[in-house]
Amino acid sequence: MRGRTSNSGPFAGGLEWDCPKEAIRAPEPTELLARPAGPPAPRCAVCAAIKDQRREAEAQGDARRMGDAAARMGVHQRQAHAHE
Repeated sequence: MRGRTSNSGPFAGGLEWDCPKEAIRAPEPTELLARPAGPPAPRCAVCAAIKDQRREAEAQGDARRMGDAAARMGVHQRQAHAHE
């Protein structure tokens, strides 16, 4: 942090934005996402494979493959899970 603002950027890089320190706070309980009741949904094998590929690319420092995996995940999520 520098001065009165916190400079943060997206995890994978990109433009920075400034946020006054006094605006940073813990979320209120009503702002937190509630976990749905019941057992967790079964894990999607395609999601798991894409996540593993992204983690491997990240471990190797391969930003291009990380981006490719993120794009594949977005397409997969829209096609396979949009109506869940």
